[in-house]
Amino acid sequence: MCRTPLASGGEPDFTTAFAQQPAPAAAATPVAVLLATDLSRTVATVIDGVQMLVSAAVWLVVVWDMSWSIWPKLLGAVVLFFLPALLDAGPGSLGKRCLKIQVVTTRGEKPSLATSIWRHFIKYVLHIALPIVWKLIEPWLTGGRHLHDVWAGTTVIERLPASARAARAAPELFHEALIAQAQGAEAGAAPQAPVRADVKNARQQVTRASRAFDVFKSLLAWCIAGALLWLFVPAVWSLYQESQDPTMSAVSDAKAATKKLTHLLSQRFEQGQSLELDWSDPALAALEAEMGAVFTRITTEPRGPVTLQIKSGPVAGKHIVLAPEYNFSKKAIKKWTCGSPDIERAQLPTGCKATLSTAPTTP
Repeated sequence: MCRTPLASGGEPDFTTAFAQQPAPAAAATPVAVLLATDLSRTVATVIDGVQMLVSAAVWLVVVWDMSWSIWPKLLGAVVLFFLPALLDAGPGSLGKRCLKIQVVTTRGEKPSLATSIWRHFIKYVLHIALPIVWKLIEPWLTGGRHLHDVWAGTTVIERLPASARAARAAPELFHEALIAQAQGAEAGAAPQAPVRADVKNARQQVTRASRAFDVFKSLLAWCIAGALLWLFVPAVWSLYQESQDPTMSAVSDAKAATKKLTHLLSQRFEQGQSLELDWSDPALAALEAEMGAVFTRITTEPRGPVTLQIKSGPVAGKHIVLAPEYNFSKKAIKKWTCGSPDIERAQLPTGCKATLSTAPTTP
């Protein structure tokens, strides 16, 4: 207990005593968090995609002829594919840094490496599976948010200034304020890093460019929807009509029965052999029995085509012809085209309407 007598004159000066106490630091000012515009996110995605493809392609070109195992080569390409995800867990990917945006969790923190990789995987798998289309329909399916952000628990905001990212939380206790002052902290409050509430209440920044991009997206969505309807509706209707036509169904079934034959012929051609088959070979006995159930006669030429006479059904005695299409080096068969010289083209299914210049040889 202090027993020092008071100075002469009487009463203690509490005002002077408290005036000499250091003043507490001012409360931290909240950070205005703005969601990144869809235009910024799209441009950043394009930049990151180009970076991934170019870096992975350069890597494969450089190491492909080296005497390494295939696995280190592919592993390097996979790492470069996930490079934007690795950077998002740190300073930010190239595209996001160029557009001054960043990925944060719903708590306002940087995403962990696992979260960033998971987000990147979902994002690019969906965009590769449905290019452009997914970008347009995704906001409608998820209420305005992106599915990879919903599943990863993240969002993309305008990049915060360095002072806001590095700032500590506002001191709440008096002794913390004194410590901050003793360390030479400025009297003005530092910006407070974003917290869950700031990210949850973040608003979308609207600019002329973002409004124009939204209009462009809507027009593009209607154009793509119209193009898809124009392409797929007639195709589906045509397939339905073919399934109801007995002649078309019989030709389709006959063509489907030739898959093993064309596969064998493609393999033989790549091995430098002729497309002609010696049916007396015991190795072809099973294939001969299978083909004999559908076709009466099969004629092959050294470099094609293959002519097959249908055995039964509404087109019994008619022929289908399979012609090989070779690759650029003429060392492999790229695909087989199907047509018929004695069945009207209107009665042929979609996959067998190739125009043939020669008629089959009739036995």
